[in-house]
Amino acid sequence: MEDALPEWRYVDPAHPLSQGDVVRRVQDADIWDRFAIVVTADCDLAHNKHRGQLTCVPVVPLRDYLATYYLPMKLRELEGRLSEQLVALIRAAQRDNYKKHTNPISIGRAEQWVLETSPKDIAEQLMMDSSQRDRLAWIHRAG
Repeated sequence: MEDALPEWRYVDPAHPLSQGDVVRRVQDADIWDRFAIVVTADCDLAHNKHRGQLTCVPVVPLRDYLATYYLPMKLRELEGRLSEQLVALIRAAQRDNYKKHTNPISIGRAEQWVLETSPKDIAEQLMMDSSQRDRLAWIHRAG
């Protein structure tokens, strides 16, 4: 059977290939093509009715799935929430301490300001109280 499927190697070659077995791609492949579970029926394998082709379901290792799909999505969500908190904090300090500025700072400008300026300087410019300063410093560290 190994010669019939040269691009795959059986993870457990101690027994004949059967439905439910895990196979591994011989050459390097992307994360969707490294491992697979055989779903070809055992009777088709036993009677060689599969014509040298396996029906398989890809298996993505957890580490690859987390690194490629789940964690980037979660980081984007967290970044969005931190940005919302940052803008709300800056706008509140602006509203409370700068009555002459009736237009709140834009989201993009607030984010840029935090990248260009230390939290201490921002807090001083906005005359933030100690609670607001602590919150700004925490958001800055988390981001």
